[in-house]
Amino acid sequence: MGIYGITVFLSAFLLFLVQPLLAKYILPWFGGGPGVWTTSLLFFQVVLTAGYGWAHLAARRFPPRAQALATWILLALSLAFLPLAPSRSGLAADIATPTLDILRVLLVSVGATYFLLSATSPMLQAWHSRIRPGVEPYRLYTLANLGSLTAIAGYPLVVEPNLRLGNQTLIWSLLYVAFGALSAACAWRLWKSSPHAVAGASPGAAALTPLPGSSTPSVPGSPIPSVPGSPTPSIPGSPTPSIAGSPMPAMVEGTSESPTARDWWPWLLLPGLSSVMLLATTNQLCLDAAAIPLLWLLPMGVYLLSFILCFHSERWYSRAVFGPGLAVALAGICVILYRDVYVPLPIQIAAYTLTLFVCSMVCHGELVRLRPAPRHLTSFYLMISAGGAMGGVFVNLLAPRLFRGYWEFHLGLGAVALVALAFLFRSRAGQGRGLPVRAVAALWFLGLTTALGLHISRGLEDAVEVKRNFFGVLKVYGDDRGDPGERHRTLMHGRIVHGYQYDHEEKRYWPVSYYGPASGIGVAVMNHPRRLDPEQRSLRIGVIGLGTGTIATYGEEGDYFRFYEINPEVTRFAQKHFTYLEDTPARTEIVPGDARISMERELREGREGAFDLLVLDAFSSDAVPVHLLTRECYEIYRRHLDEDGILAVHTSSRYFNLNPVLRSLGRIHEEEGTKVLLVEDPGSGLQETDPTSWVLLTSNREFLSNRDVLRAVTPWGEGDDRPLMFTDDYSNLFRLLK
Repeated sequence: MGIYGITVFLSAFLLFLVQPLLAKYILPWFGGGPGVWTTSLLFFQVVLTAGYGWAHLAARRFPPRAQALATWILLALSLAFLPLAPSRSGLAADIATPTLDILRVLLVSVGATYFLLSATSPMLQAWHSRIRPGVEPYRLYTLANLGSLTAIAGYPLVVEPNLRLGNQTLIWSLLYVAFGALSAACAWRLWKSSPHAVAGASPGAAALTPLPGSSTPSVPGSPIPSVPGSPTPSIPGSPTPSIAGSPMPAMVEGTSESPTARDWWPWLLLPGLSSVMLLATTNQLCLDAAAIPLLWLLPMGVYLLSFILCFHSERWYSRAVFGPGLAVALAGICVILYRDVYVPLPIQIAAYTLTLFVCSMVCHGELVRLRPAPRHLTSFYLMISAGGAMGGVFVNLLAPRLFRGYWEFHLGLGAVALVALAFLFRSRAGQGRGLPVRAVAALWFLGLTTALGLHISRGLEDAVEVKRNFFGVLKVYGDDRGDPGERHRTLMHGRIVHGYQYDHEEKRYWPVSYYGPASGIGVAVMNHPRRLDPEQRSLRIGVIGLGTGTIATYGEEGDYFRFYEINPEVTRFAQKHFTYLEDTPARTEIVPGDARISMERELREGREGAFDLLVLDAFSSDAVPVHLLTRECYEIYRRHLDEDGILAVHTSSRYFNLNPVLRSLGRIHEEEGTKVLLVEDPGSGLQETDPTSWVLLTSNREFLSNRDVLRAVTPWGEGDDRPLMFTDDYSNLFRLLK
């Protein structure tokens, strides 16, 4: 394969490597949520479709030398966008709906290079078949798969832990230059050989090639598979190939007739459904964990694996195996959905990943069975690409406007089940087994859709208001049953309670839930030396994360509270459904936008917070956004704190133990007297508070010697002292799993 093999491997590697690299690069700019990754995937899917469309057009309409010339021109233009360096220039600090901003940043930074990578790879396959018609090209497919899987496995395991982001972008840029040189050399070979190798060939001859190893349309950057049963086109001297591992020579199952609309809709529907399942599963995995590359790439790797298996050989997909497997997987995932947060995170990850794999195998296995004759394969791949992009558009742009929850996952499960039933009923096996099989399958589908529908409706019970936007799903529940003194409203983000307030006139002023007097925030406020000094008394408090605004109950006359809140709906909910901000005698201010970006801007403008207490309570469902726990961000906090200020970090989490990271941050300035204290509160039914955990970092000697503070301190647990420093370039939440 020589230069073609190296170029195809490198193109697939670069296509997959740049996706998590750029998504992680821009993650802190847009709040650190899973929406950043799924929106990035939408961009890559759309650009990939555009690139493949260009390759399809060029192969059919341009003569070989025109294709080579176009490739050289596009390569030269793309080099102007190197080195890879995303810019935050022009971004507003308070981005309420970042989708379009993410797409714009990606388009400017990588649009040209990604488009050319997407387009060049399939054209290389056609060139190889044209120049060397007697050589089987299917090994290129294997090399492309190897390049894609190397990037998927290598980024979270090798690249991310060992290379700074700046070095990652530089190395990617250098590798792209190498790819450009190799592609230019391939184009030169085409230029030189075209008068001889394709004498008498029409401009579109290369378009007949199955294009094994080029970019799979529905997975950004994945290899286009060689379709089992589809031989290479009739190029002089070309034998009918055998697919590696196939028990018999490849045979043509499609007809030579042009595809009709009846053929096209399943080519769009099946990859569209698998794309919906990929993105919806990623959202589910990151719902209570965090938006980190490992949780992004695991679903993508499983999704790609299903493509590789199904398009490599038909023996990998059997309705007799994956039909019952789908029934079991969907029943199991319904159990996971109903058990909710009480399922351990590793089991959730395994269950969602397995379900995605089975659903993808069904979609892609049935897709292979519908392949056309080889002369229509480029149209087939283009439709697959368009279907994948349509799935991305649905999840990222339409679903947030149509649904009040992440219900595209439920819809995707039901749609895949329906498609599986439709193909079963149309098959000879389904027809031969008669009524009993159909009845059982129909009853199973009815039970599945009922379970999914009830799960959605259960999530809306007692809901006063539900709102979904880029940052997640917010719900306010009202509990008006039982004792009037116990009536309260609860705010939930995702599946985690983020605070509540009682309606009773006395209890409405209480610091309930995670913020009681015995919690870390209560200890820090009530025992701050300024609060204990009658002549000073007033405090300046910064709070990252508004929630219901419960912390404002500690406010007194003369106090100042500055809340940083990225989600505009949280601000609206706190002001509409809760009265903490209205009731406090302290002066309050809400700064919209990402806290870190806002605080950096304030420092540039010379407006340090001079906070006596800075509270980090910015949870996204059950996880603190990782970019708010890094060493670089910690230094920003310190610059906003008064000399004797206290940093209070809310660490209550069902899945993660954040103590090692915070103790490592505290050691940075240990020589200056900084101490790290753990305050755990078991909660109190009498005070209506919940079990909670806080970590306090300060060098305030008076506070550290206070007896009430010392009594509140909890001994560190086993493993809390292990060094683990998060930076903007490296973070690994899985090392913090409980």
